[in-house]
Amino acid sequence: MGKNKTRKYLKYAIGEIVLVVIGILIALSINNLNDNRILQNELSDYLKKIKDDISSDIQSAEEINKFRDSSKYYSHKYFETVKSSNLGMKDFRKVLNSQYSPFYPYALGSSKNGYIALINSGLIAKIDNPELKSSIFDYYELVEEVERNETNIYNLINFENRELFGNLGVLELYNYLSTNSDLITEKQEIWFKEFVKNPHLSNMHFRNIDDIGIQNGYLDIIKQGKHILQILEVTYNYKLTKS
Repeated sequence: MGKNKTRKYLKYAIGEIVLVVIGILIALSINNLNDNRILQNELSDYLKKIKDDISSDIQSAEEINKFRDSSKYYSHKYFETVKSSNLGMKDFRKVLNSQYSPFYPYALGSSKNGYIALINSGLIAKIDNPELKSSIFDYYELVEEVERNETNIYNLINFENRELFGNLGVLELYNYLSTNSDLITEKQEIWFKEFVKNPHLSNMHFRNIDDIGIQNGYLDIIKQGKHILQILEVTYNYKLTKS
């Protein structure tokens, strides 16, 4: 009789333990699901930010390429213009078109906030699409390369500006361009003759025409950026558009 009670008690105790273990496992499973849902929502927020950043980069790169195409055209026109031996201050805009000047330091201005935040969060490991993950890494390496090239060009522009405009009557030139006056002073004519003879002017236009490396970089940003946006749209469309 006593043995039967003991067996019943053991069965009851074991059953209670099993139920407790099952309950703990269910609770842990629910917690894991909740934690994973929170992490996926956080990842979605980072990807949305990256999506916005890349969209902005693409727009900026397209605008820069459009500008550089026009700038190259006017650099070609410069070499046609300087063949004439009768150039004067009145021809200044033919020699250096202010609207498409190769001296303009156009820059991508890429925002990396979303990418940096994703890296710092450690959630990039949660991206389950290997192509997306590698494409994001490759894209921002490309952005850094383009920005290095932009810095090199900006330094060249600063150097050329000093050589061309440092001691050649910049104030006179500014007054002439800002007033659009037909009155040309003798000082301006002297300035112009020195300006046209300066080898840095020709070098600048040559560089502008031949510098295809930086422009190819912008084209690569457009191409790779659109590829990433396409992956995000296909793979994460719901997450990226939900409120």
